[in-house]
Amino acid sequence: MEVIVGRHLGFCAGVRRAVGIATEAAERHGHLRSDGSLVHNRQVTEYLAGLGVGPDAPDDAPFLIRAHGIAPAEREALLAAGTVLVDATCPHIARSQRLAREAADAGAFLVLAGDRDHAEVKAVAGAADGRCLVVTDLDDLAAVPADAAVVLVAQTTFSVALFEKMGAALRERFPGCRIVDTICRATHDRQDEVDRLSENADAVAVVGGRNSANTRRLAEISARHGRPVFVVETEAELAPENFAGVDKVAVVSGASTPDWVIDSVLARLREF
Repeated sequence: MEVIVGRHLGFCAGVRRAVGIATEAAERHGHLRSDGSLVHNRQVTEYLAGLGVGPDAPDDAPFLIRAHGIAPAEREALLAAGTVLVDATCPHIARSQRLAREAADAGAFLVLAGDRDHAEVKAVAGAADGRCLVVTDLDDLAAVPADAAVVLVAQTTFSVALFEKMGAALRERFPGCRIVDTICRATHDRQDEVDRLSENADAVAVVGGRNSANTRRLAEISARHGRPVFVVETEAELAPENFAGVDKVAVVSGASTPDWVIDSVLARLREF
């Protein structure tokens, strides 16, 4: 069985930066308190927990702002309480928050394409001062106020194809709307790559956390080609019988999947 390895594997720049910030700060402070995972990957969370990073850290430990960011009101509350902040917000998400604030200050209405319950979406929506609608599909656009000055942005890991359709639909209804593609380059590259690789492979293995939005998106894109798609967090989830009759398997990964996990998956597949 031939194993076709994607070029865009492992941490994206934002995750690599966040893990570096958290690691350095944990070594300096001894503990870091957080209200959730730095990124959506279990192996990274376990690694950081070993350094004293997580919700079980002492209450007086510095607070780690996750890669997904936090809403301005939450940041202000932490600072008002005298909390030391360690900010690992991805720069792309920080940009989206600035755009949301600028839209609110200009009296515009923010349309945010993304997953409503995702931490990044909550952080960006929180910067829009209540003038925001989160949309997950084209039907949701019907709720955009008819007299709004619209600004469209997206969760950094949103579907590129769906965002383009949303932009076209809003332009038709609001000719003067502003559309800012805030989907990060790593997302564009990985979605394009899995789409291309899935055409020529008999099966696809997507390596990443099941709670990772960008990992799920890669699996969804691959599934459109009608090939078997296996989403795995570790090599232990790979069974040889699942690849019986498979001549070519493509391997891609989510943006928060560490290299050591990908290497183990590749080694296991090559054993088959």
